Amino acid sequence: MPLLEINNLRVSFNAGRGRQARAVRNVSLEVERGESVGLVGESGCGKSTLAAAVMRLVQAESGRIFYAGQNVLGLRGRALFDFRKKMQIVFQDPYGSLNARLSVGAAIRECLDVHGIGLRAEREGMVIDLLRTVGLDAMHAGRYPHEFSGGQRQRIGIARALAVNPEFIIADEPVSALDVSIQAQILNLLKDLQEKKRFSFLFIAHDLAVVRYMCARLYVMYMGEIMESGATENVYAHPAHPYTRALLEAVPDVDRALRKRRALPSVPSIQNPNSKIRNITETSSLSTAVSGCPFHPRCPMAKAICVENAPEIKKAADGRACRCHFSGDSFS
Repeated sequence: MPLLEINNLRVSFNAGRGRQARAVRNVSLEVERGESVGLVGESGCGKSTLAAAVMRLVQAESGRIFYAGQNVLGLRGRALFDFRKKMQIVFQDPYGSLNARLSVGAAIRECLDVHGIGLRAEREGMVIDLLRTVGLDAMHAGRYPHEFSGGQRQRIGIARALAVNPEFIIADEPVSALDVSIQAQILNLLKDLQEKKRFSFLFIAHDLAVVRYMCARLYVMYMGEIMESGATENVYAHPAHPYTRALLEAVPDVDRALRKRRALPSVPSIQNPNSKIRNITETSSLSTAVSGCPFHPRCPMAKAICVENAPEIKKAADGRACRCHFSGDSFS
């Protein structure tokens, strides 16, 4: 049994004027105990909404979420409180996730107090240990969030997540707002912590290179739907969906750029053949109804069947899955 199992999850929001923005559309994914799984896709595709739905921070429209066999969507009161001790989230914005009026020591201690972890006399020492675990010093406990850099604030957010000794951590774009050099430090920290503490890990990002470094398996998401999934190295070596291939083309590679000496090819719009979409990773509006495959207006392979019929998930012998009419002979 997977530790986390999501089946046909849907999440919608009111977009005004009677319209519904369906942020998550029939998403299914699994995370095994101790596994690191990536969820990748461009900004606005529904990744963070999915994470919020799993944490019960937003209401799911339909579908099922199971954690260790327990129906998460049916949890109430104390049962929901206990679930949130087992599963924690590291948010994208480290400053927005911290209380500006609390010192970082008080913010971390608050987690210990709320969940009754350790004796009262021991909690100050536990706070110091948590700060040291994420690469900060004891003297930082008395400082406030505005006195730290972005990377340091993200370390504090990680320390808060670790305070309750969770079994599962969702990292929602934890490095996207940081400088490149700081990103590497935070990624290495998360990787080391996951290996030492063996918590399960859902790592959300828009950068396939980051997901490749962090995760053994990944899901590719577009406009609220899973387009492709499988072992990370297999997806990298043999991307089956045209959207996955476009994301891989967008990963910076100086050597490749020097070899090709050309820009990313234009992608014709099926809806308007005279227009050219220069950037294949510009997302469509989630409130706009798209018939057939959601990627067909921007897909260079799209044909009439893509406009008329939504593709089913196909699976390959190596465990990969792809939602595309033209995913190849290796998919049954």
